[in-house]
Amino acid sequence: MKRHWSSALLAGALALTLLAAPAQAIQTADSHGVQTVDSGAWFHEEDFPAALYPTAILYSYGLVNGAGTDQYGNISTGVDQPLTRQEAVTLLLRLLGLEEAAKSGQWDTPFTDLADWAAPYVGCAYAKGMAAGTSATTFSGEAPITMEQFLTLMLRALGYSDANGEFSWQDPYALAEEVGLLCPLFSGKGFLRGDAMFICYEALDARPKGRDTTLLEELTANGAIQKRGVPMLDPSTRLKADYETLPQQLDYLKEEFGVNHVTIDFSDYPSFTAFTDQLWDYCQERNYWAPWPEDIYTFSEKPEELYWELAAKMEGFWALNERFEEENTQNYPTLAPTDVKNHAWYQAQADYLADKLPRDLWEQRMELKDVSDTLLRAWSGTDLRLYARSGALNSDDWHIPLEYYTCTALSGEGREGSYMLQAMDELTALYDQLVDEDMTDYQKVKAIYEGVMARTDYNNTVFNKYQGNSDWDAMLSDPEFVLSQTWLGVVKGADVVCGGYSQAVSSLLDLAGIPNFVVTSYSGDMGHAWNKVLLDGNWYNLDATWGDGGNSSQFFLRSDQAFLRDGHEDYVWDGTSEDALLFPARQDYR
Repeated sequence: MKRHWSSALLAGALALTLLAAPAQAIQTADSHGVQTVDSGAWFHEEDFPAALYPTAILYSYGLVNGAGTDQYGNISTGVDQPLTRQEAVTLLLRLLGLEEAAKSGQWDTPFTDLADWAAPYVGCAYAKGMAAGTSATTFSGEAPITMEQFLTLMLRALGYSDANGEFSWQDPYALAEEVGLLCPLFSGKGFLRGDAMFICYEALDARPKGRDTTLLEELTANGAIQKRGVPMLDPSTRLKADYETLPQQLDYLKEEFGVNHVTIDFSDYPSFTAFTDQLWDYCQERNYWAPWPEDIYTFSEKPEELYWELAAKMEGFWALNERFEEENTQNYPTLAPTDVKNHAWYQAQADYLADKLPRDLWEQRMELKDVSDTLLRAWSGTDLRLYARSGALNSDDWHIPLEYYTCTALSGEGREGSYMLQAMDELTALYDQLVDEDMTDYQKVKAIYEGVMARTDYNNTVFNKYQGNSDWDAMLSDPEFVLSQTWLGVVKGADVVCGGYSQAVSSLLDLAGIPNFVVTSYSGDMGHAWNKVLLDGNWYNLDATWGDGGNSSQFFLRSDQAFLRDGHEDYVWDGTSEDALLFPARQDYR
């Protein structure tokens, strides 16, 4: 259920910037559950404000248009610009799917000051009782619209009447909150196009007065929703923190748009400890990994001289670090004791740095991910859960999976995204073929394990050709090597090596919603990969590669000790499989 946001949240001055990643063709379900396909274009904005998130969804539905394109076809939205009254009416009619009706109709209005292009839109809105003039003969179309005026237009469009006393156009916030048109991310810089985009986005989940269906459901039923492609947006943003609303801002970004990384500027906070206390409590409540105060300045774009000056100021901090590492043994569940840093240590860092860091360095990057999810996604070579959640091919800002980069060898330059989209459809089809949603989790894991082994064989040719080979470019340009290393090989019917087996198992388990990760490790020149999976509260090993070469039950849901006994000791105990040790499999599945 969508949150309704208090009008008190409008007071915070928020400056938001959206970072953009290269566009990639991919199909995704947004938070409304409607499938969209990446168009291959970018939203072209100087600072990429956060308002591009709702704008991207509205654009993909065909409910809003850009403000033009550059020479490369990238779309300008103007979300950081004011919105005029006639532009606001046009935006509203497009949102309601009434643009063609407005352009084709004959409208009689008393207004003498309308631009030619705006006349049909204003005429349609006036005839339907949505818009009124500023006098008997003027509409003041070039004047900027206020938030109160825009909310009034939207409420009228949803069937509410200020003329009948259901709300006041001077103060529509109470009804707007009740209907669900407000959010915690308005710009606080007057009323901009981006603010209007947030209101339009929220309106999609609103129910017109007296009806049980949402506006989006009605638009979909009427054929007004298009799937014209949405520019690729990175699941990362930047915001100026507001002490009163930061938790709501972060939750909204995460829940509505799948944002996973936020760089937060805390320079307006009342004190340094106010920042660290709030951030610690927020992360603890949601089981997020709290970023450490010591890392603040390393993310700031400051001259190198200032970096070293600050490092010199912090000499005493490192001694403090050593002492706390020795004295504290409390830790997050599943983390090794060497990684221990508890709240006391966190606060000690904050206290030490409070007088050392200039206020303009109070900026920190944090992940809006569960601690265990952060760990598992970092170790897994597959990203299916994130594909569905945010439409991004990257599990975080630092890593894009091998299979995307290597699609050039499989499909040709410029067709990587299309190839990935087709392969993901094939992977989903394979999942539907193997898994019945009425199965238990155990039955799903077994069906996936056996299904992967039945669909492929071990690729001895690739193993013999590339064993010990360090020519990475040559390997990535060889289609057979590419297919053998990733889940792509399994869905395409190719023979694979351990990387392909383990990635396919992990990808299908991701689709099933069963926690898992790929174990990767090396012994000399010999590398190997298999899976760990969480069932009934316990972790277990399964190795489809070795299972396909002999007794499959011998390598299915077994303990660490069983895998040691049966030949995995060369991989587990060589110091490079710390991930496997942090999630021990203490027993075979019973």
